[in-house]
Amino acid sequence: MNREPQDDALLRSYLLGDLPGEDADRLERRLLADDDLFDLAEAVEADLLAALDRGELAPAEGERVLRRLASSPQGRGRLALARSLNAAAGETAGDRKVVLPFARRAPAFPPPAIHWIALAASLVMLTGLGWFAWQHRAQAPEATSRVAVQTPAPLAPPQVAAPAPAPVPANPPVSQTPPDSGPGAKRKAPHPALAPAVLTLSFVTSRGAEGEAVQQLRLPPGTRMAEIQIDAEGLDEARSFDVVVRNRDKETIMEKKGLALRALDWGQALVLHIPAERLPAGRYEVAVTPQGGSEVAKEFEVVEGRR
Repeated sequence: MNREPQDDALLRSYLLGDLPGEDADRLERRLLADDDLFDLAEAVEADLLAALDRGELAPAEGERVLRRLASSPQGRGRLALARSLNAAAGETAGDRKVVLPFARRAPAFPPPAIHWIALAASLVMLTGLGWFAWQHRAQAPEATSRVAVQTPAPLAPPQVAAPAPAPVPANPPVSQTPPDSGPGAKRKAPHPALAPAVLTLSFVTSRGAEGEAVQQLRLPPGTRMAEIQIDAEGLDEARSFDVVVRNRDKETIMEKKGLALRALDWGQALVLHIPAERLPAGRYEVAVTPQGGSEVAKEFEVVEGRR
């Protein structure tokens, strides 16, 4: 993984909702393309939940962690796991500082010790090579002369008649199709775990419509990220929007403030990325509030799909 030094702080700000819209979108695209960065985001989330349980966060920060990371059933389960880990570490470590399982391991030797060990090994190797050359310095000419006397001269290869050349057609056929671009050629497919599940929603017919079919978001096994595209048509004109995703119990699953429209292949849309683990099968609601406008909401359903 091409990890940047500020990744931990960047992911922490993202999870707490402190990143501006453009920076959050850029980070979400990195999360879609980098499994290691996604794993790091899960570790930072676990660190925040553990710090909340230990009372190490400021009141306002702790409230944001509860609202953004521990409001869903899955989030409450991760918070309970963090409490269990803190309790187990406290029982075994006594008054010592609690160490989470996500801490980075220190190297086996500090850097200066590694340098001295490498230097000592190089000196031992050079000493052994010098002793070997000194012991065999007088034997080299004699061995060379023995090899010259005992080696017979090479025999001349037998003369073999060359076979007649095969006839060459006047106009040999030339293939115009590259070897890997024919109709039967297989193209390399993207890694299935990195491809997000996409749902496109439109508010054009949602206002006052009754009996409208609920759109479905299918999450195949192994999907790590879901992408919700909200069509700009049907939304009030605004420079930015606040978007909230809630479950059936009106608990907040994901919230993005100051989200700007993005140009997709088919038009302008709001794009929201949600970790798939926060979307178990069931009904959800996405609510959009234009800047200075009123909220509009639309339901969708998450179902488990097949590969």
